[in-house]
Amino acid sequence: VMHILVVFAALTPPPKIPKSTSSPAAVPTTVTTPPVPPAPGPAAPAPAPAPAPSAPSTTGPAMDQRVVFKGSQGTVRFLGTTQFAPGEWVGVEMDDDSGTHDGSLFGVRYFSCPPGRGIFARASQLG
Repeated sequence: VMHILVVFAALTPPPKIPKSTSSPAAVPTTVTTPPVPPAPGPAAPAPAPAPAPSAPSTTGPAMDQRVVFKGSQGTVRFLGTTQFAPGEWVGVEMDDDSGTHDGSLFGVRYFSCPPGRGIFARASQLG
């Protein structure tokens, strides 16, 4: 960036100083500076906080319980309501890459896990 400024300044003609017939007082000078490039754009917004989980039902899985979903094992990481669909949902961190997300869905973080290991299911879909 500094090289560009030096080159730009070298290509700028010096300011014209009017000749004055009056006393040789201080002559005003004009200093021009090149435009400053805009700052980089803002970072992607952080996911919205998850709603507070509702009280877990007495018939469904419990937090940190091991479950099976479509033949793959995982661990319960979220129980409650969501913003993406009505009803009670279970968020599961799968042991393998059989998931579809990282615990965040549509900009809302419900739990955290590695990408491709998170799923949401109804309690009835889990074994």
